[in-house]
Amino acid sequence: MGVIVNKTDQNSELDRRIAADLREKMEEAGKREAEIDFTDKEELKMTTEKTHHFAWLWLLLLLLAAAAIIAIVFSSSPPLPQMTTPTPASVL
Repeated sequence: MGVIVNKTDQNSELDRRIAADLREKMEEAGKREAEIDFTDKEELKMTTEKTHHFAWLWLLLLLLAAAAIIAIVFSSSPPLPQMTTPTPASVL
């Protein structure tokens, strides 16, 4: 079964209004994007912070945590089978 859709003048008028409204919104958005200026470096410098002198401590803690996780993973793995050489019966 199919649906029959008739295109009327009322629908096309609505489509034209919607398209015009969307076109206006796109133009306004484009104007707003053009107004943004990223050349003001002084404000950016004032709002950013330098790395504190304890940043090395955070790096050290991160490395220690990674080492601890690796140690836990390898210590919980089953041991490798031991290779033994067969002993002659006379030694037993």
